[in-house]
Amino acid sequence: MPKFNPPPSFNFSTPSEWPDWKQRFERYRIATKLHKDDEDIQVNCLIYAMGKEAEHIFKSLVFDEAGDEEKYEKVMNKYDEYFVPKKNVIHERARFRERKQGIGESSEAFIRALYELAEHCDFSDKNDQIRDQIVIGLKDKEVSEKLQLRSTLTLEQAIQYARQTELVKTQIQDQMTQFKSLDEVKRYGKQKQPSPQKYFNAKQTHNRRKPISSNPQCSRCNRKQGQDARCSAMGQRCKACNKLNHFEVCCRTKKCENRT
Repeated sequence: MPKFNPPPSFNFSTPSEWPDWKQRFERYRIATKLHKDDEDIQVNCLIYAMGKEAEHIFKSLVFDEAGDEEKYEKVMNKYDEYFVPKKNVIHERARFRERKQGIGESSEAFIRALYELAEHCDFSDKNDQIRDQIVIGLKDKEVSEKLQLRSTLTLEQAIQYARQTELVKTQIQDQMTQFKSLDEVKRYGKQKQPSPQKYFNAKQTHNRRKPISSNPQCSRCNRKQGQDARCSAMGQRCKACNKLNHFEVCCRTKKCENRT
């Protein structure tokens, strides 16, 4: 048989959590077959699991008859009276009636909230009340109208239809978003890729506009050469004036002597 640990000690600073803790302990009580033990043992397990402060509360409880302090149900009812204030059913039902599906809230979260609110309303026909509130509280009015047309609608059918409709609409929305993204990628690709003929024409236009460069004639060697080419007269001695770095054909000293 598997072993189960009791729920963590009860937080006495938040008494509103008592119903939830009580439910967890009841599950532990059934799973461990504690409910088959003597009632005084069950009472002691309950107080021990709740924590140290439960001892002081137990001593302050007043029971109707002698021996009730050893009966599990009697003790549990006293703790209920201690932690849970008397419910205002009208207020709780008003909260239930006002609950509508919020913007961005899933139908699953909305339905779960209705179940939680209905726990405090003391409805004799709880399932029917939850069904009706689902129908009138859905934000999708088209779905609400279709559910209202079903005269034999059950709670299970309302929940199933609301879930399936929301799921289908979400899937369609995802598909539309995906298709839109693919279309944008295709349009973007077409705009960024010019046709081969357009590229060829643009290149020819660019080449026609490019100015034709001409290499000037060197004043040292009397030859045309590129900008990066080294002059062949550099380091050479002129035969006319015996100076360096030019040829005789470019010698200025010789030209000056001829003029005189």
